[in-house]
This record gives sequence, C-alpha cells and structure tokens, in this order.
Amino acid sequence: MKDLLDAFAGNEKDQQRLLMSILENLQDSYFRADLSGNLIFANPRASGMFGYSLEEMIGMPAACLYADPENRKKLTEKVRESGQVRDWMSRGLRKDGTAFWVSMNVQLLHDEQGRIVGTEGVVRDITERKQAEAVLAENELKYRQVVNNASQAIFVVQGPRIVYLNPMASTTIGYSSEEVMARPFTEFIHPDDRDMVVERHTSRLKGEDVPPIYGFRIVREDGAVRWVELNAVLMDWQGEPATLNFLTDITERMSAKVERERLLKRQLVLSRITLSLGASTGLKSTLRTLHSEVRSLLDADGFFVSWYQKDTGLITALFIVNEGVECDVGTFPSIPLAEEGKEVQSSVLRTGRSLNIPNWIEREHAMQTVYPIESDGALAPVPPEDEHAGCTKSAVLVPMMLEGEPVGVLQVRSNRLNAYSDEDVALLEGVAGIAAVSIQTALLVEGIRHGLEGTIEALARTTEMRDPYTSGHQRRVSQLACAIAEKMGLGEKTVDGVRVSGLLHDVGKVSIPAEILSKPGKLTPLEFGLVKEHVRIGFDVLKEIVFPWPVAESVLQHHERLDGSGYPCGLKGEAINLGARILAVADVVEAMASHRPYRPALGIDAALEEIKEHQGKLYDSSVVEVCVQLFADGFEFAPGGMSPAP
Repeated sequence: MKDLLDAFAGNEKDQQRLLMSILENLQDSYFRADLSGNLIFANPRASGMFGYSLEEMIGMPAACLYADPENRKKLTEKVRESGQVRDWMSRGLRKDGTAFWVSMNVQLLHDEQGRIVGTEGVVRDITERKQAEAVLAENELKYRQVVNNASQAIFVVQGPRIVYLNPMASTTIGYSSEEVMARPFTEFIHPDDRDMVVERHTSRLKGEDVPPIYGFRIVREDGAVRWVELNAVLMDWQGEPATLNFLTDITERMSAKVERERLLKRQLVLSRITLSLGASTGLKSTLRTLHSEVRSLLDADGFFVSWYQKDTGLITALFIVNEGVECDVGTFPSIPLAEEGKEVQSSVLRTGRSLNIPNWIEREHAMQTVYPIESDGALAPVPPEDEHAGCTKSAVLVPMMLEGEPVGVLQVRSNRLNAYSDEDVALLEGVAGIAAVSIQTALLVEGIRHGLEGTIEALARTTEMRDPYTSGHQRRVSQLACAIAEKMGLGEKTVDGVRVSGLLHDVGKVSIPAEILSKPGKLTPLEFGLVKEHVRIGFDVLKEIVFPWPVAESVLQHHERLDGSGYPCGLKGEAINLGARILAVADVVEAMASHRPYRPALGIDAALEEIKEHQGKLYDSSVVEVCVQLFADGFEFAPGGMSPAP
C-alpha cells in the first residue's frame, strides 16, 4: 500500500482516488467509527455483508452490527489496552437479524497530531470456515469413536514414545495405556526383533524406502510372546513428524504357518527318503541308506533296526550302528518277544505304539528283561548304572507297520538326556512307515536273488560239464568283465548284469555236440557254423527267464564286432549293447590266455596285443583301454576262475 501511495506522492487527490478504489473493491468489510462508536465510514463490501445500505450505516452505532454485546465489550477493552487487535472472533448481526461468524482486525485511529479520534478495522466473513470447522469437529468426534472402538490396535509414535493409542492397542500390547505412553516403545518389542524394528522406524521417518507392512514379536506384561503385523505410514502430529501405526495380532496365523511349514518340510523329507530308499538295491544298501537319512535328521549316536517274525515270536537284528561303527549283526542271536510290560523293544511290538525315553538308564532298570550283547554275540547281564557314563542316555523306538501289524522296530539313541521331541518322534514314525515297505521289499528281492543265483549257478555248471576243456572260462570272463565295468564307473546294477551275462555267455553250447567242443584240430566250416549257433541257442534259453538285466541280449551279441564282421546279426557300433561290448573283450582275452584243445595258451600279452591292435575296429576302444589298464595295475584271474556274487 505504501509503495502505491509513494507513487502518487504530491498528488493528494490521486491518492484519495486510489484509496477509495481499493476500499471499494476490497473483499473484506472496512469501517471507521468515532469515539462514540458511531460509524463514520464503510466500504461497499460492508453494506453487502451486513445488509444495510451505505446511507443507513453512516452514523449508526457500530454495536448494532454485533450479535454478542459482551463480545464487543471485550474487544473494545482490548483495543484500548493494546492499540490494536488481530484475528478477533465474533459474530456479526445482519439487518435481517441473522448472525454470522466474522474475524476482525481493529486498531485505534489517530489524527495528524497523534490524538485518538476513533477506531478502524477490517471484517472478514468466516462463516464457511466455521461451518467447516464444525463439520471437522463432528467428524473428528466420529473418527475418535471409530478409532476407540476399532478391533485393530492403532497408535501414534513420535520420537521414542507412543503418544496416542486406542484401547485395542493397549489390549494387544498387554499393558495399560498409561504404562505404554510412559515408556519407550522399544521396551515392548522382543529383544531379537528390536534392532530391526527401530531401524525401519528410523528409516521411515527419514523418508527412506522400507516395507510398509512387516511382522515381529512383542513381549506382553505377563511374559507371553505374541507375533504382530505392523502397517505404518508417515504423518504430522502436532506439527512434528510421527508415524501412524496399525497393529494386528497374527500369533495364530504364524502358528498355522509354522505348522504348515513343519508339515511341508516333513513331507519333503519323507519324499526324499522314499526316493533314496527306492534307489537302493539290496537289503544292506537299503539299511545303510536308511541310517544315513535318519542321521541327517536326528541325533543318532546309536541306530538299530530289528525285524519281527510273528510266527516264531523272534526278533532279529537287521542293522546296528553304534558310535558310528557298523556292527556285524550276523553274530547277534535272535531274541524272543518278551512278556508284556518287559523290555522296551517288545513293548513297542506288542502295542504298536512309539516310545520316547528321555532317560534310558532309568527306563532300562525299570524293565526286567533286557538283552545287552557281548562282542562275540552272546547275551550279557545288565551292567550297573555307573558303567553307562558316556553311553545311551535317551532313545526313541517306533514300530515299523505293515497292514496294521508291527513287523519291526526302528530305534535311535543319544548320549544326551531328553534328546528327542514329540516332533522327532512323529518324523521317525513317518520314516518307519517308508522303511517297513522298503525293508520288506529288499528281503523279498534278496530271496528272489538267492533263487536266481542258484539258477545261474546251475546253468553255468551245466555248460562246464559239457565242455570240460573250457571249465572255468565263463567264470573268468565274468570276473574280468565285472572289473572292466566297475573301472568304467558303471552303476552297481549294470555291473551285476555284466557279471551274470559273463557267467552264462556260453550257455548255448549245451546243444553243441561234445566231440565238436573238444575237437583238438581245426573245425570244418559246418562245425564252426554249429558252434556259432550257440549264441542264438543261449538267447532262446535265457529270454524266458525274467532277469533284472538284459542278459539274453548281451549273450546274443557278445560275438558281434564294431565293424559288422561279427555274428549272428552283423551289428555295428552302438547297435551292440554295452554289456556285450564288454563281454567281447573279456571273452577274447580269457580265451587267448587259456589252453584250448586245438592250441596251447597264447598268454596275456598276446591277448592284450590282439585287442589293442583291433580297438575301434572290432572292439570298443574305451573298453579296451580299461582292460589294458587293469592288467597294468596287476589284475589277475581268481584261482579256480570264481566270479563271486555281490
């Protein structure tokens, strides 16, 4: 304003016109009153605001414009005391008698000599603002009621303390509102989570990117630990930065999550064990795999697997590992099922229920029948308690069940007291269920294998009886072929298949006349043709036997050669199976190194030169290289040409 007046300095009329223009266009009411309180000037906005014409307003008492005389009296006194008042709240009174809210700036008016000649002021209609404030206050009351009755904990954190919380926050945190607000909020957080929560709270106040929602633990006044989930946002609280926090108790959700994760982990473990046991061949391999899996899950200073024959009432030890040493269970006698209430293993078999024994020594002495085993397999008396130092302190025994009947016991032991939890027992029960099927399968396979080995042995001996000059040939070929397969890194199953194929590769010679097999001179083309038929005959004999390996195919192809010059089908290269390619090399080496009716032995060196000279053409190069290396490493045929079964 002063700058504008300065621009018109020296021209009083222009200044007056400028002032009047400003007052006429001012959006607020402007007035002047004399010392008697009568209006001596008002701008057009004042006329519109109060509903009087300008002519009516000039000379009327200013008091007529106030709805609250007492409020005007206080304003007048305040102006006289301080010379001016700003932002004075009052209610104006219109000509039609309606009241409305105004905000006033009033000051004393002086003449050129500095004497007080009246007052002047600016009045602003704030009715809409007051209405908005009223609505806001009403809404605030509603919101406060909503917040106070909310089922979710809500609180405000400013600095190190909680400065506001609703009743549910007090309930969730587990302290009274007064206690919560009197202490740093970090005191309610679990010590292990405190640093994380403080770091995120501080980062949020700095405007840094942090997860808006996350979980942590709190410790209630009664010591209970609860999981909570926090959803926090930045806000201003009384002009200072703070966080508005929504807290939800998620303890039940976390417990359910932990349980789901536990069950999933257990299922994954059991699935892995199922696959591991499924890949095992043979009883011993199955039991060792089982021990390895259990030891990876539990404290297992001792590991015991026993099998129960219900028809005989005897319990047989199948596998024992004690302090990391596998015991020879062949020396352990079978023991009878003990009377009811006696001996823990028998108790598990009788009831079909697991036992978790936190104190093995105490439980052992409570039983009347125990069977400690001496190193020679004899039963020994129970040692006195002081001899148990450093030995079994706790154990878990679970039954292995098939079709609802116990068929054995899986047992783990620890040198620590109370080493196993209920969860450990449940896990071991799951393992025992898988183990029961795997062990029974392995026992059945072992029985079948023994029967099959008998069949293989009989067939091999039949061939040797027909051809006494080549007695032991099949066994020696089998021995060398097995050694080649093992050194090539082939699997146990493949090696076993090569062994059996070697033992039976000449079984077809049973149909060849003995005089031809033992003829000292060179065979005629007709005779050699008959001899060559032994591979087809062998195939026809063996194809009817169900082997777990391609024995018949290997026997049929063991005289095939890589270049197609072999018989009976003239197969080439990879069309010849690997077992047959291994047999081809082993057969030639053994045959050349041994005596035959039609010639003396040529020796190992000549045999090795033969296969090296024709490797890649007649014989598989990789097989030849391994065979040559075996002899370089000192390989020798076993006495009598025996090729032991695995």
